[in-house]
Amino acid sequence: MYDDYDDYDPYLDDLDDLDADVYNDFEFEAQMIEDSYESDLSEVDEYWDRENEYIMNNDVYTDEEKRMIIEQHNSIRNSKKEEIQSQYEFEKEDLEWQKEQAEFDRQMEREDREFERLERELDRQERANEYLEQSRAASYTPNYYKPERPGFIKRTLTAAAIYHFLKKLF
Repeated sequence: MYDDYDDYDPYLDDLDDLDADVYNDFEFEAQMIEDSYESDLSEVDEYWDRENEYIMNNDVYTDEEKRMIIEQHNSIRNSKKEEIQSQYEFEKEDLEWQKEQAEFDRQMEREDREFERLERELDRQERANEYLEQSRAASYTPNYYKPERPGFIKRTLTAAAIYHFLKKLF
């Protein structure tokens, strides 16, 4: 994942693990929404089936009254199912938005971490450049001792001293 160990960021590995956990949480949540939806639908069907069965088995009502009551029950059943369907679609859309938001947040976190890493690298490079400039500048300052070439000066002084010495002798 990283070319150089110095660039290794354990936090990014933690983010990868967190991404896997979050993804599993979203899968679990989607399954829970699906299960809840199916459960609510079957509950509505079971309730209205029991009501209709009671009406059909009750001899108090005429056949026409039974038909009208069952139609009314079916209308209520369908409206309840529509409510459940709209709630289910809302929850699925909300979960999808949360998933997209989590992905966006993770991407922003990764970009922020990469930006911070690049800033640290740039800061480190600037400090190294400043140090190099200071060390170069220090080599040219007047306080910096730089030995002269001894051969040239010694030969010049020695030759001049010998000349003056010989001149005094003769």
